[in-house]
Amino acid sequence: MPPITYERIRNWGEFDPARHPFDWDEDEDTCLRSSVREWVPPVLSGRAGWWQGERWCESQIGGVIQERYGTWAWGWRWCYYDGGPIGNWVSGPASVTTPDETAERLVSALLEWREWRERTAQRFAGRAPPPDASPGDRSWHLERACVRLVTHMLGSGAEGGWYGQASIVLSWFLTCTGMDRADAARAVESAIGGRFESWVTPERTLIESVAEDLATALTGTPLDFALLAGWQCEVLGIPEPPFRAGDACAKAGRVRYGLPPRTRRPRHSHRGAQSPSASVTRWAARNRSRIKTDRQPEHNYSICGTAECGQPDMDSFLRA
Repeated sequence: MPPITYERIRNWGEFDPARHPFDWDEDEDTCLRSSVREWVPPVLSGRAGWWQGERWCESQIGGVIQERYGTWAWGWRWCYYDGGPIGNWVSGPASVTTPDETAERLVSALLEWREWRERTAQRFAGRAPPPDASPGDRSWHLERACVRLVTHMLGSGAEGGWYGQASIVLSWFLTCTGMDRADAARAVESAIGGRFESWVTPERTLIESVAEDLATALTGTPLDFALLAGWQCEVLGIPEPPFRAGDACAKAGRVRYGLPPRTRRPRHSHRGAQSPSASVTRWAARNRSRIKTDRQPEHNYSICGTAECGQPDMDSFLRA
């Protein structure tokens, strides 16, 4: 089989579970375990031999996996330490032991990889913008998807270089929406641009900033004040967000925002901004009564200065 290059890894078509059926049963399990056992050295090299036998074994069974299942199975040894989602396999030196133990680890890792890709595909299907989405709606869908997917990567167990997984998955998602692979890779690289670090969990604000930059670059429509204010009115069912006349409170009164003389109504207006699309309007209609019931006692929705812009509701809205 041809080597698995970086370009092929970026191609979701090579990994999409829908395009690569995987029939797993007891016979297949037994056959694969038997094939793995044959490649485990009777005497391991260990530290004294620089684990040469273990590394050789890993290489050989890797060839067996690729030959048997194809490119999609590439990630069975993309372990946490290397930024991947696999916890059942670490490396040749750490995972190759006895024939039975090695076979068990490999089978578990392969199934773990397949399940992770299936969950990823489900997330893609649930986050993709509708084909007829307006630029503003598409921007909303892409930003929301980026935040959710990066958060999903952080929860996958990945450690060093986890942002590589995030970059690949975001590229996969964009190609699912019809974007060219090369353009998707460039857009993701431009948005991330070294802002994520190994072994460091990014702040939520950084994830949202990357998501906003990516969505804006792809659609040319930023989620700016005017657009969010218009959506706020739709969510709350009001024609115009009022300018508050007194202190604003949050968190059951534990946080208070005063109204000093310098506080002024924002000069930016939502009037003339792009109207919410059908999907946004439907979401608002479904959730408006719940939002008012859940949030109204704690938050003053009136705009103050640069404004939180109904932040509790908009946070709920953007992450729905």
